[in-house]
Amino acid sequence: MHLPACEPEPLQGFDDLYQLGRDDAGEYGWGTLLGEYRRSRDGWLAENVSLTGLLPIARNGGSDTLFLDLNPATHGKLHAFIHAIPHLGYLGSHVFTKVADDFDAYLDGLFVDPDMAEDSWADVADSDPSDPLRRTVEEWLDKELPGWRAEAWATP
Repeated sequence: MHLPACEPEPLQGFDDLYQLGRDDAGEYGWGTLLGEYRRSRDGWLAENVSLTGLLPIARNGGSDTLFLDLNPATHGKLHAFIHAIPHLGYLGSHVFTKVADDFDAYLDGLFVDPDMAEDSWADVADSDPSDPLRRTVEEWLDKELPGWRAEAWATP
């Protein structure tokens, strides 16, 4: 997803959706909707951003969080909290921003970043052509990034 408010890192993704119900230990722990909702109400973020009516639904590897807005006036919008990374060329301060007007718009805004496609292919390129993961990556790239096979990184 392209988020202009996150320059110089406008490309953000949330690939870890929180699960419904309890975790494998039978608790509402990390990675469950209820567990993440409860945790989001404590700590720095809740002290600095109004989370009223916002349900955390996903995160990424940097613990940036995607929220679904359940407030009556803004119901269905998606917002994100993106952490700052104190290094040159990265986001210099934390950002809380609207991501999309609704979930359909969010899905429509998703795209395959060419660098991510290259990295995904590099992970499987040397495996046997019959390997199920390699076939899955090929199918995904064929569907989402037509013409990827002509890229320099895709040829042996």
